[in-house]
Amino acid sequence: MQITIPQQVGVVGTGNIAERHRSNIRKLFPDSKIIALSSRESLLENEIPYADLVVKNVDELIEKKIDYVIIASPANLHEYFSCKFIEIGIPTLIEKPISITVSDAKKIVSNTNTYKTPVGLGYCLRYLPSLSVVQNFLSSNRLGRLFHGSVEVGQFLPDWRKNKDFRKSVSANKELGGGVLLELSHELDYLSLFFGSLEVIYSSINFSEELDLNVEDCADFYLKAGNNFNINVHLDFLQRAPTRRCRFVGTKGALDWDLINHKVIFTSKNNNEVVYEDKNFDINEIYLAMLRDFFNYSKTATSRLATPKDGANVIALIEKIRQKEVSKEK
Repeated sequence: MQITIPQQVGVVGTGNIAERHRSNIRKLFPDSKIIALSSRESLLENEIPYADLVVKNVDELIEKKIDYVIIASPANLHEYFSCKFIEIGIPTLIEKPISITVSDAKKIVSNTNTYKTPVGLGYCLRYLPSLSVVQNFLSSNRLGRLFHGSVEVGQFLPDWRKNKDFRKSVSANKELGGGVLLELSHELDYLSLFFGSLEVIYSSINFSEELDLNVEDCADFYLKAGNNFNINVHLDFLQRAPTRRCRFVGTKGALDWDLINHKVIFTSKNNNEVVYEDKNFDINEIYLAMLRDFFNYSKTATSRLATPKDGANVIALIEKIRQKEVSKEK
């Protein structure tokens, strides 16, 4: 499919993910004009890489008549910025999570439905080839009836961004949308994609002394999918060696998915099969694929993009996880 070439693209935010998006837009569309806006709505002294123009506020960005916009501000500002563009019909890509509150998520969903504007969410793991392999494996019933699932994600937060003090990052600040539940919500998105509605059975949310943060740096919770299929999920900012893996066990065997090493293995009674492996996969490819999908979103009937409704469901699930922890303490 031929990619729609935008004349002008706005990118709100000046952090790492915003820079990645600007860089990737430049790779995909060398002749497109990239207009940057700081989420603080002020002009910055430092040069913003891969930006042809920097504007000082959202109204000025709108005046430039951009074709598309990417909202890569801190999550607490997603509703404010995105609705400005949704209400005037500019296709909008919102970085994950959609918001930090259920009420803000509902506002974005409502505006999307009212104005019929194409809106997608930046759950880029949907574009991993290994995810499609796992999804197809599950839908083909090769595991049989599912018994149990487990998900583990861990990475030492100070190692995430080498050029920035982790204490000042969005990940470490509650008011900006930090903490493992929001920052690592990719797992909740793909589990919902695989299994639909999920019920929270148990949760334990911890604030360790290791990093001295005002957000949770570790969370364990137990989810129930359809047909009494249970999934144990662990998220943390503490593991020194990065880990991102998933395992599903059924009557016909087990499926192990290593998201970092891009490998999927099926183990049965008499067989150990590497279903998928790509040792040379470039992780930036999923961001490029997501942008291609976004820029064609309004032109095609099919898309892998997460929708505002998907994102709102993730925030509602996170709220239930937090409530389950609160109710457990009482």
